[in-house]
Amino acid sequence: MTDLELLEKYEPVLRFAKSERFFPMAVEPYLDMCSLFPSGAHGVAELFVHLNDSDAWVWWGALSLVGVTAGWFLMRLAGVELAVLISLGMGFGLVFRGIPSRKELLNRAVT
Repeated sequence: MTDLELLEKYEPVLRFAKSERFFPMAVEPYLDMCSLFPSGAHGVAELFVHLNDSDAWVWWGALSLVGVTAGWFLMRLAGVELAVLISLGMGFGLVFRGIPSRKELLNRAVT
């Protein structure tokens, strides 16, 4: 029996419901768009800071502005202070992520 005959005899038959939303597709285009992140806190940080530096800073500035505006309308001055504190913390996080030797800094701070 040749390969072609085996293929014709045992080829899969696919049947789909009319409401089916997911169909077989090539894996390579999907995998090209995927990224792997480590699990835990480092993986969560990678989700938000995997952008290039300028994109991350633009998002930080835009979200800071939204936070300050929302803080003003929700809690007046106290809301603005809270939004600024959160924004400064996030800005520090972006700066810290950009330091190549941050592991050394962490090790020195802990020991």
